[in-house]
Amino acid sequence: MNKTSRHLLNRDMADREPRTWLGYARNAARHEPGDDEQVEQWLQQARADTALAGDADTLADAWQQLAADHRAFLNTYAADCPEGEAYNGTRDAVRRSAGSPQRQIRCGRPPARVDTPEPTRPPAVH
Repeated sequence: MNKTSRHLLNRDMADREPRTWLGYARNAARHEPGDDEQVEQWLQQARADTALAGDADTLADAWQQLAADHRAFLNTYAADCPEGEAYNGTRDAVRRSAGSPQRQIRCGRPPARVDTPEPTRPPAVH
Protein backbone atom coordinates (compact mmCIF):
# COMPACT_ATOMS: atom_id res chain seq x y z
CA MET A 1 0.00 0.00 0.00
CA ASN A 2 1.32 3.42 -0.84
CA LYS A 3 0.81 6.80 0.81
CA THR A 4 -2.71 7.14 -0.61
CA SER A 5 -3.80 3.77 0.74
CA ARG A 6 -6.03 5.24 3.45
CA HIS A 7 -7.71 7.49 0.89
CA LEU A 8 -8.30 4.56 -1.47
CA LEU A 9 -9.57 2.33 1.32
CA ASN A 10 -11.98 5.02 2.51
CA ARG A 11 -13.21 5.54 -1.05
CA ASP A 12 -13.70 1.81 -1.61
CA MET A 13 -15.52 1.43 1.71
CA ALA A 14 -17.94 4.21 0.69
CA ASP A 15 -18.58 2.68 -2.76
CA ARG A 16 -22.14 1.35 -3.06
CA GLU A 17 -21.75 -0.46 -6.38
CA PRO A 18 -22.70 -4.16 -6.40
CA ARG A 19 -19.95 -6.35 -5.00
CA THR A 20 -18.27 -8.71 -7.46
CA TRP A 21 -15.41 -11.14 -7.16
CA LEU A 22 -13.48 -9.12 -9.75
CA GLY A 23 -13.88 -6.06 -7.53
CA TYR A 24 -12.69 -8.12 -4.58
CA ALA A 25 -9.55 -9.13 -6.50
CA ARG A 26 -8.85 -5.51 -7.41
CA ASN A 27 -9.21 -4.40 -3.80
CA ALA A 28 -7.13 -7.29 -2.50
CA ALA A 29 -4.33 -6.37 -4.91
CA ARG A 30 -3.97 -2.97 -3.27
CA HIS A 31 -2.08 -4.65 -0.43
CA GLU A 32 0.71 -6.05 -2.50
CA PRO A 33 2.97 -8.91 -1.45
CA GLY A 34 6.04 -7.43 0.18
CA ASP A 35 4.32 -4.27 1.48
CA ASP A 36 4.58 -5.40 5.10
CA GLU A 37 8.25 -6.29 4.68
CA GLN A 38 9.00 -2.95 3.03
CA VAL A 39 7.30 -1.01 5.82
CA GLU A 40 9.17 -3.06 8.42
CA GLN A 41 12.49 -2.19 6.73
CA TRP A 42 11.59 1.51 6.79
CA LEU A 43 10.61 1.26 10.44
CA GLN A 44 13.91 -0.42 11.35
CA GLN A 45 15.82 2.38 9.61
CA ALA A 46 13.70 5.04 11.35
CA ARG A 47 14.14 3.42 14.77
CA ALA A 48 17.91 3.49 14.30
CA ASP A 49 17.72 7.29 13.95
CA THR A 50 17.01 8.92 17.33
CA ALA A 51 15.28 11.86 15.63
CA LEU A 52 12.78 9.50 13.95
CA ALA A 53 12.31 6.79 16.60
CA GLY A 54 9.12 8.27 18.06
CA ASP A 55 7.61 8.79 14.62
CA ALA A 56 8.48 5.19 13.71
CA ASP A 57 6.25 3.90 16.49
CA THR A 58 3.41 6.15 15.32
CA LEU A 59 3.90 4.95 11.75
CA ALA A 60 3.95 1.32 12.88
CA ASP A 61 0.65 1.76 14.72
CA ALA A 62 -0.90 3.50 11.70
CA TRP A 63 0.31 0.75 9.36
CA GLN A 64 -1.09 -1.99 11.59
CA GLN A 65 -4.44 -0.20 11.77
CA LEU A 66 -4.54 0.31 8.00
CA ALA A 67 -3.71 -3.37 7.37
CA ALA A 68 -6.39 -4.49 9.87
CA ASP A 69 -8.97 -2.16 8.30
CA HIS A 70 -8.09 -3.48 4.85
CA ARG A 71 -8.55 -7.10 5.98
CA ALA A 72 -11.89 -6.22 7.62
CA PHE A 73 -13.00 -4.43 4.44
CA LEU A 74 -12.09 -7.45 2.30
CA ASN A 75 -13.99 -9.79 4.64
CA THR A 76 -17.08 -7.60 4.43
CA TYR A 77 -16.68 -7.22 0.67
CA ALA A 78 -16.42 -11.00 0.21
CA ALA A 79 -19.53 -11.55 2.32
CA ASP A 80 -21.44 -9.20 0.00
CA CYS A 81 -20.28 -10.96 -3.19
CA PRO A 82 -22.60 -13.46 -4.86
CA GLU A 83 -22.16 -17.03 -3.74
CA GLY A 84 -19.77 -18.93 -5.95
CA GLU A 85 -22.11 -21.90 -6.14
CA ALA A 86 -25.07 -19.72 -7.09
CA TYR A 87 -22.98 -18.05 -9.78
CA ASN A 88 -21.76 -21.39 -11.11
CA GLY A 89 -25.28 -22.78 -11.05
CA THR A 90 -26.58 -19.81 -13.02
CA ARG A 91 -23.73 -20.07 -15.49
CA ASP A 92 -24.41 -23.79 -15.96
CA ALA A 93 -28.13 -23.16 -16.48
CA VAL A 94 -27.36 -20.55 -19.12
CA ARG A 95 -25.00 -22.93 -20.86
CA ARG A 96 -27.60 -25.72 -20.78
CA SER A 97 -30.19 -23.42 -22.32
CA ALA A 98 -27.94 -22.33 -25.18
CA GLY A 99 -29.72 -23.06 -28.43
CA SER A 100 -33.04 -23.87 -26.74
CA PRO A 101 -36.21 -22.41 -28.28
CA GLN A 102 -36.91 -20.44 -25.08
CA ARG A 103 -33.52 -18.75 -25.12
CA GLN A 104 -33.60 -18.02 -28.82
CA ILE A 105 -36.99 -16.32 -28.52
CA ARG A 106 -35.71 -14.19 -25.64
CA CYS A 107 -32.64 -13.25 -27.68
CA GLY A 108 -34.79 -12.17 -30.62
CA ARG A 109 -33.94 -15.09 -32.89
CA PRO A 110 -36.48 -17.50 -34.27
CA PRO A 111 -36.38 -20.88 -32.54
CA ALA A 112 -34.55 -23.71 -34.23
CA ARG A 113 -36.62 -26.69 -35.25
CA VAL A 114 -36.49 -29.26 -32.53
CA ASP A 115 -39.27 -31.51 -33.85
CA THR A 116 -37.43 -33.12 -36.74
CA PRO A 117 -39.15 -36.30 -37.85
CA GLU A 118 -37.43 -39.59 -37.39
CA PRO A 119 -36.06 -41.14 -40.57
CA THR A 120 -38.46 -43.58 -42.21
CA ARG A 121 -37.48 -47.21 -42.54
CA PRO A 122 -37.94 -49.10 -45.74
CA PRO A 123 -40.61 -51.78 -45.50
CA ALA A 124 -39.36 -55.11 -44.27
CA VAL A 125 -38.92 -57.75 -46.97
CA HIS A 126 -39.94 -61.28 -46.03
